[in-house]
Formats: sequence, structure tokens, C-alpha cells
Amino acid sequence: MAERYAEVEYDAIPGCSGLILGLDGRRPKPLILVNSTENPDRQRFTLAHELGHYLMPWHLGADFYCDTTDRRADLRPKSADEPEANRFAAELLVPSAWLDGLIAKRSDQSVKGVFEEVLAAEVSSWVAAFRLSERLPGGHVFSLVDATRRVIISGETQGRPPIGVPPRGSILDRTQLDRFASHVEEISTGGRTMVWWTFRDQPGAVDAPPGSAAALLQDLCLRHATSSYPPQKLKESMSGVIGYANSLARKQGETDSRSLYALFKSRFAKARNLPSGFLEDPDFDTWLKLRASELGDPG
Repeated sequence: MAERYAEVEYDAIPGCSGLILGLDGRRPKPLILVNSTENPDRQRFTLAHELGHYLMPWHLGADFYCDTTDRRADLRPKSADEPEANRFAAELLVPSAWLDGLIAKRSDQSVKGVFEEVLAAEVSSWVAAFRLSERLPGGHVFSLVDATRRVIISGETQGRPPIGVPPRGSILDRTQLDRFASHVEEISTGGRTMVWWTFRDQPGAVDAPPGSAAALLQDLCLRHATSSYPPQKLKESMSGVIGYANSLARKQGETDSRSLYALFKSRFAKARNLPSGFLEDPDFDTWLKLRASELGDPG
């Protein structure tokens, strides 16, 4: 495709992923140079990126010396030319219509199968993750880590209040995310590990034990109260979190108890200044199930 519009050459280019020359019209065809020392997926993305500079007419008139490395490039919309070319490349290599079709064919809320299909399109884990983060429904968090568990990239899908993602450059602490996610999936890719946490579930009824959510919450608050978090304050805080999540779920049409339970858990995966041991208490999870069962529409 690129050769329809430009001459394409591969060579070692120190400190640069690729560049395009001749957008000022002084050449019969512009020249795209791609760094041959980078891995094939990176070269393919760079080629698509440089093609984007040519096909977006407001980029004409200047040469572009581009660094499309993972840590400096961003797929999300901005006003600069480089991110626009990244967006073009991502859409060209992982078309939205195709990706939406893969997502629609899932039989559950898992991400691993779709992620692996996107990787088969010969893109990097970075591109696959960000494209999925744009097209999946809210309630998914991802992190790519190296062999030392240091976070290379991380993010989450849109459409819900932020769950919170592991900071880039940190050693991955997945305690809270693992505790509250409905699904945790790991995919090994080129010496790195991609982890996806899903805070969604298939519609249905949650398996809640008999009992009263209000009575259990009262007991939990008495059990874990502190001087800075007395029982009533703790109770009001918990009720506020659940009330907000339930209101959000109803606006989004997720009113069955299993979906509510997954959404409630996502609100506590986010770091909160609560008394030590409150969230780790087995009765806390029971309370979430009871509350979801009480608030969810009858099946």
C-alpha cells in the first residue's frame, strides 16, 4: 500500500524509527525510510505511520523525522502531527470494524482470545492493548510488564469511572486488582507478560447466601471501626459507593445482579483509605453479593 504513494527503503537509522522526505512536492514521490534494526512489528507500524503523514493532507509541506517507540508515542487523540499519524497507523493495521466484530463474537467477558487474534495481525502488544482499550466496553484494565514485573505500559477502557491503573515504571502490585476482578488473564508475548483484569460479567443472577445486607454491613462496620472511621462514617461511606455504582449501572442498562456485583467490586479495586482488614474480611464479599442481589432486577 505504501509503495502506491511513496518510495520505501529500509536501512539502519540511529535514534529514529522512520522518516518521510519530500512532502513539499520537490520529489516525484516522497521517500519513506524505515529503521531496519527494529523488530518487524515495529517496522510495520512505522511504515503505516509514515504513510499517514502522506495521506493526511494537512501534514504536507514538511519532512517528518519520527520516533514511534512505545514510551514516547501515544494513540489517544491530540493536536500534534505525530499522534495523528499513530492514530492513522493503528486504524489501518487494526480496523475498528474488524475489531468490533471480534469483540462481538466473544461468548464471555474474557479478553485473552481477542488480544491474541489482534496480535496475529502483526502488531505489537502496545498497539493491540490500546486498540482494545478503545473498543472494549468499560471495566477492563491492562498492564504490560517485563521479566522483572516492571510496568511498561498500562491503561483501562473508557465508559466507567476510573478503576486505576498500575503506574508505568513501577513494580506491578496486583493485589487489589486480582482481589476484585471477575477475570484475570495473562498472555506471554516476547519475554513480556500482558495482564488483563476484567470487572464485568455475563448477565444473570449472583449466587448470594440468605441474609440481610444491611445487618451484615452493620456488623462489618462495628468489627472494623477505628477512631478516624467510626461505624456510622464507615457505613455511610460504603452506602455512598454502592449507591453511586448502582445509579451508574442503571443508566448503562446493567441491572442484573451479576453485572451489579462485578461493577461494585470494580469500585473497591480503586485504592481507598479504609480501615485495615475491612476489604479483606470474607464477609465484605458476601455483603457485596447480598447488596447486588437486593438491588438487581428479578431474573
